[in-house]
Amino acid sequence: MRRAIPRKPGRRGAAPAATRGDLDRSGGTRMGPAGRGGRANASGSRASLGFTLIELLLLVAVLGLLVTFGIPEFARYQDRARNTRAAADITMLQFDIRAYASANNGQFPPTLDTLGRGAMRDPWGNTYRYLVIATAIPGHVRKDRFLVPLNSDYDLYSM
Repeated sequence: MRRAIPRKPGRRGAAPAATRGDLDRSGGTRMGPAGRGGRANASGSRASLGFTLIELLLLVAVLGLLVTFGIPEFARYQDRARNTRAAADITMLQFDIRAYASANNGQFPPTLDTLGRGAMRDPWGNTYRYLVIATAIPGHVRKDRFLVPLNSDYDLYSM
């Protein structure tokens, strides 16, 4: 029959004291199934106290793969977002230019400053380029590969 050794008063939550059955012949306590002070799990083997080197290397490899594929995809996402914003800005500027032209008997504004949009910048930090074709200097109008002007009234683009 085992008899428990009482706990010292005032130690709440402390581990229970060793019982007489836990004492070995030398008077010390037995180490139990886990060996030198480790905790035993349900199967009686020593519980893991940390990560092994293989687990850490595997974690580093998986994170490396995620970064390898993630960074280029994020850069492509940012580029698509900038292009979409620039296209939306140009559409808004076109609307303002057409509204100005309809209010001024078909005359296009000479600059974007006339619309109050001269300081507007594209997503890359450059100003939008605006050119009225009727008042343009020959040679400054953008043309396609067949040397045909891209626009007939005005040219608006981002560099």
